[in-house]
Amino acid sequence: MTTEKKEKKRFGSPLHIALAGFFCLALVGGMLAAQVVRADGRILPNVSVGGVDVGGLTPEQAKARLHDALRALNVGGLQFHYRDRSLTLKAQDKSDASGSGSPITYDIQGMADAAFAFGHGAGTADLLKSNMQALLTEVRQPVLLSIDDAALRERLHRNFGDAERPASDAGLDIRSTATRATSPDGSATGTLQQAWQVDVIPDSTGVTFDYDGAISAATAGLMKWQGASIELQAAVKSPDVTTEMAMTLKDRALKVLRRGGISLAYDDQRWTIEGKSLAEAIRIRTMPDGTPGLTLKPDVLEPLLDAAAKTVETEARPTHFTLDKDGRARDFVGGSLGVKIDRKASLERIDSQFESSQNGVFPLAVTTVSSGRSDALAEQLGIRELLGYGTSHFSGSPKNRRQNIANGAARLNGLVIAPGEEVGLLQYLKPFDASGGYVQELVIKNNRTVPEYGGGLCQIGTTTFRAVMASGLPVTARQNHSYRVVYYEPAGTDATIYDPAPDFKFVNDTQSHAILITKISGDDARFELWGTRDGRVQAQSPVKMWNVTPPPEPKLIETSSLKEGAKKCFETPHAGATTNFTYTITYPDGTVKSQDFRSVYKPWQQQCLIGKDGAPNIILQKDGAIKELPPTASASTTPTVSP
Repeated sequence: MTTEKKEKKRFGSPLHIALAGFFCLALVGGMLAAQVVRADGRILPNVSVGGVDVGGLTPEQAKARLHDALRALNVGGLQFHYRDRSLTLKAQDKSDASGSGSPITYDIQGMADAAFAFGHGAGTADLLKSNMQALLTEVRQPVLLSIDDAALRERLHRNFGDAERPASDAGLDIRSTATRATSPDGSATGTLQQAWQVDVIPDSTGVTFDYDGAISAATAGLMKWQGASIELQAAVKSPDVTTEMAMTLKDRALKVLRRGGISLAYDDQRWTIEGKSLAEAIRIRTMPDGTPGLTLKPDVLEPLLDAAAKTVETEARPTHFTLDKDGRARDFVGGSLGVKIDRKASLERIDSQFESSQNGVFPLAVTTVSSGRSDALAEQLGIRELLGYGTSHFSGSPKNRRQNIANGAARLNGLVIAPGEEVGLLQYLKPFDASGGYVQELVIKNNRTVPEYGGGLCQIGTTTFRAVMASGLPVTARQNHSYRVVYYEPAGTDATIYDPAPDFKFVNDTQSHAILITKISGDDARFELWGTRDGRVQAQSPVKMWNVTPPPEPKLIETSSLKEGAKKCFETPHAGATTNFTYTITYPDGTVKSQDFRSVYKPWQQQCLIGKDGAPNIILQKDGAIKELPPTASASTTPTVSP
């Protein structure tokens, strides 16, 4: 007999057939019994809620049984202990309108409904599955428990909180002291100077309770309708900043204080905190790498941000212009972006750069919005707002000088500058002759002041220099005049240009195009640069002047070309001096670029022709040169020149 036949015989024996039949009868009987329960409006057998058997009960009977479980739980309640202190809490039913205000709530109605819903209202397939499950195993329905975590913690803290002791971080005690300045020989002077003393405030450990563990243990018991007696576990809490950490910050705090005040900056505006206020605002923080560092308290910075917002935050205005065939902007009407300070980003910038900043200047982070009504061309090029402007004054200028200034300004007006482009003025002001619209006027050349085409264009160079610095763009070439010229005061902020050199050059290092707009009104020049700000700020230190030297004694050249005693001067006197100021650009990422502009002005001698009978026949030619004529030649009229 084969194995297959043996298997068939084994499972086809009368005993196995009888057992199978009995099992089927039991299964059918159980299902019929369950259906009787179901038809009778009761919960299916073998259904429980958190260990409480509610099988075969009506929903109301199930509610009563669950209420019994709740009352049994509340006999002892939920107890928390620490040494000789205790707190007992009782749970409540969600439907109890006169609840005790307990943070622990059961939804008894919801649990009874959920238990009854099992196997009721389902389709044939689901019904068969539910009946089989109820027949063969216990059906455990979830306990609907709600614990108000915040309220429970508040009750625990109210009862046990005074036994806790928070950890205290180490800190810095910074005090200002006044010391006498010392002279080069080491002796004290009468001048008081501010100094700083930094001491460390020691840390202290704390004691806190493990509320999380206690609540977790309580929840586990409540899910089984069981109260619990829980001993609160106390843990030593270490400070986040230890005394050892703070000790490493003493010298760093001194370095920050010696750097000077810190300023929030936007364009050329500053909002500053310094001195004692700064010292009191410094706090220790944990750096992203886990090491300690220094920053400022946010509550000290908020008033500065409030003050800045009143000036910085503006509504958007549209920009309009066209481009002519040469690519110059015409019919320009400047607008502005809507600006709002991004406080979160500004505070994060200060946090990240507080110690590393070279100058303590932190550009404000802002968000900008276009007006939506600007020309498409303006949006395409990024011409959205004024970057900065420079001015100069030229009252007293003669007619020719004014003509040259107006002509040069017109040649630059509307100049479109691409991102990354370096601009030199000479290439746009050429040609320097009558065909370029220029007339002869005084220039400084070879230690002389002589008339040439384009005299006075240094007014253009100077005004552009000032506009570029006000816009925060790098200057790549600049030269001061040989002597101080009244049109370019204050001294040290001028820029001379002369073909082929020196030239004035700068770079548009923003990510957008820029446009130079020149305006002449009466005796004033105003040059503006328009584009899109990127958050950089610029600063110019006050101009320092030293080595002020009076002009040499006047030089008088006797000539028979003038009447006896008559004087005609062709060089005016100017005092010499040396000046310096620092131009600083602070970029949003904290990068600082500084340029020192040092100017040396020669003392300039007055030179005059003076009439004297019998003297050589010396004249001043139209090109400014002095020439001696033969004694027989007639004296020519010297041209009138402006100083």
